[in-house]
Amino acid sequence: MSLSIGGASGDGADLSFPGVDHEEITLGVELELAIFNLNDDNRDHSLWFSYIRGALIDIERKLSKPGNRVIFTVKDDASINIWWKGPGSNVGVAVEVATPILLGDQFEWVIPEMCTAINDAVKRQGATIDLSPESECGLHVHIGIQERHYTLGELKRIAKAVVIFEDVMEIHHAAHRRASADYIKSNRAAEQLKGLSIVQMIEKLESATTSNGLLHMINSDPDHPDKHFKYNLTATKKFGTVEFRQAEGSIDATKILEWIRNVVTFIIGALYTPDERFPEFAYWVDQGFAWDEDICAYYGLPPPDRQGLPADIDQAPRSDDGSNEEAEESDDILPDLADLSFGSDGAEGPSVMRKRDTLRELKGKVSAKIHSHHIRERLTDKIHRKHVRERLANRIKRTLAKISKRRAAQSN
Repeated sequence: MSLSIGGASGDGADLSFPGVDHEEITLGVELELAIFNLNDDNRDHSLWFSYIRGALIDIERKLSKPGNRVIFTVKDDASINIWWKGPGSNVGVAVEVATPILLGDQFEWVIPEMCTAINDAVKRQGATIDLSPESECGLHVHIGIQERHYTLGELKRIAKAVVIFEDVMEIHHAAHRRASADYIKSNRAAEQLKGLSIVQMIEKLESATTSNGLLHMINSDPDHPDKHFKYNLTATKKFGTVEFRQAEGSIDATKILEWIRNVVTFIIGALYTPDERFPEFAYWVDQGFAWDEDICAYYGLPPPDRQGLPADIDQAPRSDDGSNEEAEESDDILPDLADLSFGSDGAEGPSVMRKRDTLRELKGKVSAKIHSHHIRERLTDKIHRKHVRERLANRIKRTLAKISKRRAAQSN
């Protein structure tokens, strides 16, 4: 897949954060397809390359500009299992379709038109696309930045976000893509990270002084960078991109678009997360806490209700007077994100994370109000006992005090 984004990442020690927005994102998508129900006239692989390329010509014309023709890449893919339905006439053909480089939000119209064109081309031949788990087809998304490559500082932030959020991001995917198969290995199980706590992983990744050194950590197998991980940062060396490899194969435009939006959100969220936040987040993961709605939205994670967590737990009442004193007193934690010691839209309450085991133990046994009370007590206790950032603990205490004072006033 030719995705040159202004040059591959070098091996310097650029720790800067130039910033990026959605319009500067470049994107490439690889679809792996297994096509079955062939006949004697269309069993040759090369014919299918022609069928699909021909179906995509109109999209290429729309994307091309004078002096800059763009094309889809259509080729064979030996990683696809086309024999699982049996020998002889039951064998299918394997096709990989890679988009040209898409800029900004071009993917929003390209992906639907591409899926429709491919589906129509296959139907015209009387064949079918079968993306059953047995076919082992994947959907790969490359994310880059226009006219430049990622800095080392940016790659470190992405790598740290990967190991922190990997287990929650998995919930986006089908069950058969969550296991750590040879072609989608867990980055937490990379040779230089396996066996470490998340806090220790963050410390190790932060210690990298070159991009090559970082790739040896996040994509090591066993002692050299390897692309066959759920998150492939080695693609920065060849294409200037970070590759998301875990999604199952799909020709459903709605599903593909949803995943693309999530990974773009993930990349931008990681790039704008201050470095001092990652050790805190890692601590919360090691302690078994889950993420609230704000964090999920900021990084493109599945919302709490998709994580098996009740969405109404630990949601404190909103301020009656619309004030947000604690947020005004404190520094920003994440840019353009509501204060993390508050719920959505500034609703008061320690909704930073929720303890999975506690919620599941309490769910269905007591009322939502008692849920919130116990969880707040346990969260505050945990913060003090483990000495997690004094400022955050103080802010949570102040918030709880305000809530108690308001409730006392209401009861009188």
